[in-house]
Amino acid sequence: GFDDALLVAAAVGALVAALALVACSFAFRLAFYDALATTEVALWRPFRVRFRQALGVLAVVMCIAVTVAIPTVAFALAAVDTAVSDTAGIQIGGHSGVPGVATAALGIIAVGAALVGILGSRLTVEFVAPAMIARDVGVLAGWRAVLASLRGSLGYVAVYLGVHAAVATAA
Repeated sequence: GFDDALLVAAAVGALVAALALVACSFAFRLAFYDALATTEVALWRPFRVRFRQALGVLAVVMCIAVTVAIPTVAFALAAVDTAVSDTAGIQIGGHSGVPGVATAALGIIAVGAALVGILGSRLTVEFVAPAMIARDVGVLAGWRAVLASLRGSLGYVAVYLGVHAAVATAA
């Protein structure tokens, strides 16, 4: 069979390759925004120049994903533990089970975290990234600029997000 260290190395290598591809995807998106801003269609130079900003966007999106994953995994583990112990009488890992009220609370928190995470990642990719290019700043300064501009137009943002959600659910 395969050595455990080899499997771990392959998994880490695959994860690093996947993250590099996602970072490249963000860098190409930023290069596209750069082409729109400068009316100069180029690929390699803007890709190299914007790669650092792409890593910032990737870091923010990954932080959002991890923040959403924590309550979601906790809910999934609690729900599976409760469901298995209720139906089969088997305790997973020797735990006594999580009360139903706590499981429901975890579910509500997980759904809320998922909705906030979706909002945060969409705003980061669709609003903050173009603001980063327009102002030639990093992701945190881009967020500050977007939040300052959104304060005066929350109604329009709500309509945009509503239409976006409707189109996404219809597709």
